[in-house]
Amino acid sequence: MSTRAAPADSAALRGRDPAPPTTVPPSPDIVVTPRAAAPGAASDPWAHVLTAAAPNRRLRVLLNDCSLVRAEDDVVVLGVSQALLSAVRANEKELCDLLAQAWDRAVKLELRPLEPTAPAAPPEPSPQAAAEVAEHPVVKKAMELFGAKIVRVQPRKDA
Repeated sequence: MSTRAAPADSAALRGRDPAPPTTVPPSPDIVVTPRAAAPGAASDPWAHVLTAAAPNRRLRVLLNDCSLVRAEDDVVVLGVSQALLSAVRANEKELCDLLAQAWDRAVKLELRPLEPTAPAAPPEPSPQAAAEVAEHPVVKKAMELFGAKIVRVQPRKDA
């Protein structure tokens, strides 16, 4: 049975000093901001919560789609979109703990579904726009060839 010494041990046995351990200095790009010095945290309690949620990606994603409706005494009311309501309810305990940590007090969490916003109706084109289109030479020729009439004028979407 043969045994081998580790390379560092063999260097010491041969009378050489082993290489000193290398140390890596901290990167100047990494900046740790204390919780109390978070920007806007003193004046905006919701910013303080978002700062506290930064290390937890799941909570951070959930909170980005929530809004603070009210925070009175120990009750916090969050507005939550219908799409994320079940996910927020599944993480309610963790959110409560995060709020308590961010505000240094125990809180009860209430969730309120936000009303979905109806998409804005497209603007109705003016009758003048239809008249202008009807005067275009290509449109006139198409109307002649196909016996067509203008039913609707739809403005182009901005790119």
